[in-house]
Amino acid sequence: MYYNYYANNIYNGYKVLNEGVADYTGNKSAILSVGTVPMYIEKLDVVMDVELEPIVQCVDIALGEIISRYKFMADYIRYNRTMYVLADPSSRNCFHKTMAVDDVGNLWLNVHFIYKSLNNDTDRVFGILFHELMHNFLNHLDRAKKILPTENREKLLKIDPKMLQMEDLKQNLCMDLEVNLNMVADGVVSKDFWHELHGMYDEKYMGKMWEEIYKTDGDKLLSDYMSSSSKMDEKYYEALKEIVKALKTLHDPDATDEDKSKAAAELEDVIDKLMGEKKTRKMTIRRRLKKLQKTRIKEIGEIGPYLKDIIDDLAIEPKSMNEIALDKFGKDVEILKDEMLKHVSDIASTFMCDEYDLEKDIVECMDALKNGVISMNNPSLTTEEYDDIEEEVIYAIDKLLADDIKKKELADARKEAKKKKEEERAEKMKKEIEKKKKKHILAKYFSTIKSLKIIRDHERASDDTATACQNIMDMVEPLLSKDVTEITKYDIDGYKMLFKTLKDSLYSDLMVLKESKILFHRDEAYIKRITDEFFQYNVELFKNLTTGLSKTELVSLIQSAIDSIRLIGKNLHTKAKYRATDEYKEAYKEEYKRLRKIYMELGEKGLRKELGLPYEE
Repeated sequence: MYYNYYANNIYNGYKVLNEGVADYTGNKSAILSVGTVPMYIEKLDVVMDVELEPIVQCVDIALGEIISRYKFMADYIRYNRTMYVLADPSSRNCFHKTMAVDDVGNLWLNVHFIYKSLNNDTDRVFGILFHELMHNFLNHLDRAKKILPTENREKLLKIDPKMLQMEDLKQNLCMDLEVNLNMVADGVVSKDFWHELHGMYDEKYMGKMWEEIYKTDGDKLLSDYMSSSSKMDEKYYEALKEIVKALKTLHDPDATDEDKSKAAAELEDVIDKLMGEKKTRKMTIRRRLKKLQKTRIKEIGEIGPYLKDIIDDLAIEPKSMNEIALDKFGKDVEILKDEMLKHVSDIASTFMCDEYDLEKDIVECMDALKNGVISMNNPSLTTEEYDDIEEEVIYAIDKLLADDIKKKELADARKEAKKKKEEERAEKMKKEIEKKKKKHILAKYFSTIKSLKIIRDHERASDDTATACQNIMDMVEPLLSKDVTEITKYDIDGYKMLFKTLKDSLYSDLMVLKESKILFHRDEAYIKRITDEFFQYNVELFKNLTTGLSKTELVSLIQSAIDSIRLIGKNLHTKAKYRATDEYKEAYKEEYKRLRKIYMELGEKGLRKELGLPYEE
């Protein structure tokens, strides 16, 4: 058996004996440390303690025999972890009942199966082990993914794990036929070996790959196998076939949008049959009409058949309908509307509705249905717009047979849902705008100006500088919500005056730092130069922002402007430096001479004593 770890994911249910012992070599040492395991022997009707060492030894001999006789199998054996399973195969919690290889490098061996079914016979263990390793050699897992891709396995698992197990079993039966026939053809074992152990074997499949067997006879092989053991629930078997068929269509590159839309609708129907409708599943117009179809309205006049026609029409999603399908749908809705209006009194008495209100609701519902589907057919609709139209149609269908109390509940729920959706969309739009701002070509420039303003908090810039920076930020921030091509001269009106004001303020701040001896190493000419460059580079940027320059040219201008801002910021952040006076330097030299003289005359001990440091007597 080839066991798919990813899809079934039941390793969590298997605890390796002496957890922590198992490594790449498997759990052999842990199993041997147990010594014996109790087994029920059917023939004797007793429970016996069976030694595990002979079982492990039998497996080792069989693996060694495979390596010595078939060199190509050596790597598959060398890189498999040998994992022994102690649970009785009859237990519901048994991790594995016989032997198996999986896609993560484990060779699973049930000790009960080896001892009781294979009689601890080296030749039998050899044959079954060879069979399991052949699954790896023939690359069955990767080949299986082409039949049922991983994403499809996940969908099938969510629908019903039992159906996925049946699909895996069908594939495995076909794989076993390919393996067993190859082993016989290559002289590894005889066909009697498989007859004796009731393995899959039929010479009519000789030379065929398992995919071919699966395609032609897979369903029959599964059916025969289930009949020979426990009868499979017919409901699951039919559903399995429908689901696999639908999934294949959905992932067929040659399938049309119409084919895929119908396959999705069929898959939806199968799920509804098996599981009923889940509140978590998105309500579609088609599903809502199917719920309506389950009411007694289908028994009135010809409403039932006409309603079914519309449901069948919607097997193709509205957005995928062609002109012919859309025209047929519109006509079918009109036919249903006429039939419902014809029997409005019967419907009203059946569902205890006001006849006059019901007549209005029928017209409103059918018009909403027809116009809604036509509107949803528009390819330019966004996903949100599509969903809004669909929800309005569903709301109209829900109101159709509702009494006054129910209608009020529906209206309140609809109002609340709309409010919540608007809040969610507003929040989403806000996040998208913020995200867009962060990626904008001027985002870095904006943050640099902001950093220059923050210098005011360090008391290195004046209030005038902080105000001038804020005014420029107020001009730049709205630009972050626009594409560069959308920025106009009106958006940056007065930019020269803004930068002139900031330049003058920065010049004053830097001169204050110079006069306070913090920028003692800079002269007035330097300060004038860097503030003039600041003005020149920033004005140049905004002058060309609306002239249609390429992105590369704009980035160059932006970087020059940012560099000019950072240079000024660096000077504003300059820390005060203190220079030693001549008197201090002279005193330092005299003290150094005195201490050196003490060291030369009295050594380290004398110097330590003079400085008040600890010393040894």
